[in-house]
Amino acid sequence: MKLQAHGASDVGRQRSRNEDQFLVSVERKLFAVADGMGGHAAGDVASRTAIATVDRLVGAPNGAGGPAEREAELIEATREANRAILDDAAREPERAGMGTTLTILSFLPEQSTRLIVHVGDSRGYLFRDGRLTQLTTDHTWVQRQVELGKLTPRRARVHPYSSVLTHALGVPDEERIDSLMGDIREGDLYLLCTDGLSTVLEDETIEDVLQAESDLETAARDLIETANQAGGPDNITVVLIRATEIP
Repeated sequence: MKLQAHGASDVGRQRSRNEDQFLVSVERKLFAVADGMGGHAAGDVASRTAIATVDRLVGAPNGAGGPAEREAELIEATREANRAILDDAAREPERAGMGTTLTILSFLPEQSTRLIVHVGDSRGYLFRDGRLTQLTTDHTWVQRQVELGKLTPRRARVHPYSSVLTHALGVPDEERIDSLMGDIREGDLYLLCTDGLSTVLEDETIEDVLQAESDLETAARDLIETANQAGGPDNITVVLIRATEIP
C-alpha cells in the first residue's frame, strides 16, 4: 500500500492563538488531529501533549499483529495522553481544566483495513466515489439531542451549545473512546479535521472542494480558505490522506 498525505493548520479569523495540533507520518501510516480547549487553561498544551503522546507510543503497523492489536495500541496511547494531560494540570494549577479532542487514523496494509480511534468532535471523513461520508460520531451535547430525536442535524449545527463536548481528554471521569474499522479501497481519500472546518462548512461544500481538486496540498489550502471566507471563527486543521496501490 502507498499513501499520499498532507496536513495544514490555520489560526482562523477570530482567534489569536492556534490550539490545534496534527500528526502526519506516512512511514508509520499514522495520522491524527487534536483540538485543545480551555483558552487560558492551556488548550494548546493539552493538544500538543495528546499528539506528542501518540507520536511517541505508536509505531509502524506490526506485520505479525492484526487489527485487534493495533486497536489496543491506539486506545492505550489515547488513555496515556489523557493521563498525561491530567497529571500536567495537577502539577500546574493554572492549567486546570485544559483538555483536547483526539482523532487518530491508522492503516493496516496487510489486512487492507483502516482504524479510527477518537474522543471529542474532531472528525474523520471518507471521500469515496465522489461521495463524502462522516465516519466518526461527535461527542457533543447537540449530537446526543439529535440521537434522542430532540434536534435535527441542521438545527444542531447552529445551536448555541453546538461546541459543548460530552467527552474529551483531560476531563476526569469523562473519557470515552470510540473505535471503528473499515476496508480500504484504492483511491480512497480520508479527511481528518477539527471543528473549525466541520462546523463552518456543510458536508456538501467539503465534498465539492475535494471533487474539484486532486492535489492534496491545494485541496487542504482550499478547505482552509473556504472556512476562513465563511468567517473563520475557530482554528482550522485539515489532514488529507489518499490510499493508492492497494495490495
